Amino acid sequence: MKTLFNEIAKQNCWINSHGQIPESRSGKGFLNDWHNLTNEQVLEIVDSTRDLAQQMGWHISKQLEQRMDEIVKYTLDHVVLKGFQGVPNVVNPTEAVTRRITKMYGSNEVKLPSGIGVKRAFFQMMRWIAEFYNDQMKIDLDNKDSSQGTFADDWDGLDPLWTSPSPKDLLFEF
Repeated sequence: MKTLFNEIAKQNCWINSHGQIPESRSGKGFLNDWHNLTNEQVLEIVDSTRDLAQQMGWHISKQLEQRMDEIVKYTLDHVVLKGFQGVPNVVNPTEAVTRRITKMYGSNEVKLPSGIGVKRAFFQMMRWIAEFYNDQMKIDLDNKDSSQGTFADDWDGLDPLWTSPSPKDLLFEF
């Protein structure tokens, strides 16, 4: 679950510090980090989301379940069945890898059967997972510029009751 919590915390901390997570068209910015996730980490995020929901007795929306199912199926189909083993992240490849996949396999390889691009679907899934966690944990933090500064600057991105450590807490560990 470490990868799941890290990705939720990064999203929440970004929104708290900078406001809305922007679409990344420049190859820079927050979303660019998601190119570094591996296929295994993507699958782990989905599995961990389901495990967490089951352990906590939370209900995952049908919309999020369907999106996670699409991402898992796409990942497994493309890594196992279609031989994309050399692509470390098939659901959010870099632009260079996207061009290579399109050239080798055709443009339909970067879209889901529903017609939505796999990168957009991956972004939605990642955001919906964070929003699901936030809703369950009662963290009021929308992906909007107006959410900037909702929590302290040193917030961990996961704990809705976070308070900054006092100077005494920083000096002495109990």
